[in-house]
Amino acid sequence: MKKITLSLLALAAFLNAETFTNTTYVEVINSEPVYTTAQVKTPYQETVIRNYEVNVPCQGNHRRADTNSIGLDTIIGTTLGIAVGNQIGKGNGKTAAKVIGGLGGGYMANQTRNAGNNRNCTQIRQKKEIITRYETSSKRIIDYYINTFYFNGKKYKKRSTYNPLNNVPIKTVVSF
Repeated sequence: MKKITLSLLALAAFLNAETFTNTTYVEVINSEPVYTTAQVKTPYQETVIRNYEVNVPCQGNHRRADTNSIGLDTIIGTTLGIAVGNQIGKGNGKTAAKVIGGLGGGYMANQTRNAGNNRNCTQIRQKKEIITRYETSSKRIIDYYINTFYFNGKKYKKRSTYNPLNNVPIKTVVSF
């Protein structure tokens, strides 16, 4: 019961207590920067030459393919196709083999000629490109400041993140 009575008296005293708050500004005597090292990327542009391949007509072969003409190569291909067809089958089958062989041989000879006329050559060309590169360097930068001041004869240090301080606010609370 004694403990409860003392607790109630202490609570009553606290509730009746008056408080006084005062803010005083104390002069900072020293602001010391604390440094850190940061990596800094500086962009610069560089021109590079890149090679690429292009298919172009070979020199002297600029004419278009003539797919409708019958040349000596077509006649020779037809004759060889008939000769091969003659070796196959009997009767009407042999005649059909000669016709198919002649047509196939002529077609293949004509396509071979046309393919020769359409030959392409590979040519290396160059183009300029501008690319962005980065040069990395180390730079020493201020991370924060340590501000030193005296209050009531005692030395204190306060950390400040952005700038050195001229004054530090000191709050005093008096209860009675």
